Amino acid sequence: MQALGDRLAQTGKLKTDQSKHYTKINTMRTVLKIILIFVALMVGGLLIALIKEGSGRGSNSPGVGGPIGIIVAFAMMAGIRAIWRYSPEKKDDSSINDNDKHQLDKK
Repeated sequence: MQALGDRLAQTGKLKTDQSKHYTKINTMRTVLKIILIFVALMVGGLLIALIKEGSGRGSNSPGVGGPIGIIVAFAMMAGIRAIWRYSPEKKDDSSINDNDKHQLDKK
């Protein structure tokens, strides 16, 4: 991550103070994503264990707890993927969207 900030600073797109700040923010986001993924795994594992115990299969039986457990497992994988791919966008101060070029009723 630091190499990207250094490369941007060398090309002149970022100043050195900005590159350090950029690297620090990306590192914090990565650590936070890892923590959230760990929490998602713990919650998903707890739900699957509760489903298996509630269905009477016991904790020693293989599988994820039947069809409901499979749905929870896929939801957990989708949540982990969404957490990892999340990237906040910068707010744009312009009131006119680039796609909104229609001039009717704009006068």
